[in-house]
Amino acid sequence: MHLPFWLTTIALFPVLLYQGKRTRRITPRLPEAQGDNWGQYGEGEAGLSLLVIGESTAAGVGIERHHQ
Repeated sequence: MHLPFWLTTIALFPVLLYQGKRTRRITPRLPEAQGDNWGQYGEGEAGLSLLVIGESTAAGVGIERHHQ
């Protein structure tokens, strides 16, 4: 007998909720890098602009300063 997906999800919801809250609580929060979060490579007028959203490497997580 196969249980419907929604019934299984409802039955497991307390376990999933506990795991999610515990994971958020014990996962370390790393600080972003200090300094200017923009820059330009080369000389002259910037020919290209790049917007990065939601990416920890673009925020500089794991380094001390952005110029690194």
